[in-house]
Amino acid sequence: MSNYWRFGLVLLIAVVACSDKKAEQATALKTEIEGLLAKAAGPDKKNFSYGDVAVTPGDGDAYNVTIDKLTMPLPDSQPLDLGKVGFKLTPDGDDMRKFSDLTIPQSLKVKDSTGKDLGAVNLVLDHGNGRWSKNLGVLLDIDLLIKTLDVTQDSSGDSVSALKVAYQVTSTDTGNGVYDQKGTFGAKQLVATSKDGTMTANDITATSGIDGLKLAEFIALQAEWKKALESQKPDQMLPVAAKLVSLMRSIRGEFSVGQISAADASHQQLFSLGGFGFHFGAEGLDQPKSKLTTGLRWAGLAVPELTQMAGPAGAELVPADFGIKFSMDDVPVPVAIDLASKSMGETNMSDQGALMGASMMVAGALEQALVQAGTKIKITDGKLTAPAVTGMFTGEALADKAAAMGATGSLDILLSDLDAVIAKISAHSEDPSAQQIVGVLQTMKGLSDRRTDSAGKPTDHFKVTLDAQGTTLVNGAPFNPGP
Repeated sequence: MSNYWRFGLVLLIAVVACSDKKAEQATALKTEIEGLLAKAAGPDKKNFSYGDVAVTPGDGDAYNVTIDKLTMPLPDSQPLDLGKVGFKLTPDGDDMRKFSDLTIPQSLKVKDSTGKDLGAVNLVLDHGNGRWSKNLGVLLDIDLLIKTLDVTQDSSGDSVSALKVAYQVTSTDTGNGVYDQKGTFGAKQLVATSKDGTMTANDITATSGIDGLKLAEFIALQAEWKKALESQKPDQMLPVAAKLVSLMRSIRGEFSVGQISAADASHQQLFSLGGFGFHFGAEGLDQPKSKLTTGLRWAGLAVPELTQMAGPAGAELVPADFGIKFSMDDVPVPVAIDLASKSMGETNMSDQGALMGASMMVAGALEQALVQAGTKIKITDGKLTAPAVTGMFTGEALADKAAAMGATGSLDILLSDLDAVIAKISAHSEDPSAQQIVGVLQTMKGLSDRRTDSAGKPTDHFKVTLDAQGTTLVNGAPFNPGP
């Protein structure tokens, strides 16, 4: 029996020692979290405020964390009271902190400055987890999914409802403190309703990515960037922006949405869209010259009142489907930001006249910077489909200081049979604009290089060029518009 008593005593001592160690760790984590909150909240808790922080030992290596009286400021309203927020925290080594099982109140009230109810936010959280770095003091990963989100305004009855709202961020340490980060925000469906009508959008997605980010240096510049923003002076903001940009190798983003529709209060459809997308990107931001890309597309545009808005003839030429991509090589981003900073100087950002004048100076300076750098521009994947015409287009341009116009370039346009287009427009003789549109189309037809496509249907091709002497040519012939 004595052996059993000895074993039990050893086990009891181990349990007590472990309990004491977890209690000490809980105290250390509490201090750590309070420090992070204080830094994020800003002076006088300007960004948000919070009450007591509690950290207690949980199951296994986890700890239970609660933050009481968490509030977020709202303009012209009382701070949004998030109440008590809780999560499980698991230390991963000396630096990483993993959190899971996030809990937040499911119903929140929005009140005006006098305490009167303005509306409510109701949500059902599916899950929330991620991790942050103690040393960097920044969130590295997050995976958040809200099953349903409803926002209502009491006075008007307006509301916004969303299904499956997701937010994800992942950070990968590629070595030497350099990170690649990816972010995604999306919703399966969004419905906005007011007394004027309803808009519905499906499959909303916004993605972003940063590669080669020197995260520690980037974080260290945040205070300087915030101070520069508060100054509202371009000559203070832009130099800091240049420093931030140089700390990353590339950045990209994309926004897309599926079916969109809008209707008025009588449920009459205002428009619908089968899909919309926009993207941008920049590579080589840590180099003297970068590559920039962007693109736009939409499909299935339908506007029941389009004929009344644009006229029967004009409606024939409005693209239901459209797409285009741009790219710019050898863009001197650091030089461009420096020129913008010098050109705008201490311009008052609230003075529209001064801002417009400074913007024109910036545009001129940037044009010269592109010419000096020999920037190249390309247009690819250009296409459109309208009721009366279809088309494809590509092009390229080269900024050239030796060229008379500062650049040379060409644009290739291929349109469906202009004879058929002219016939469709001419059929709308009741439309006053039809004759004018037909006149333009007839002029274009006279310049066209007539061809046939793979199906044997006639097409009209236009190669527009700008040569080094500043002469514009259409299919090799000088183009001289005018009477």
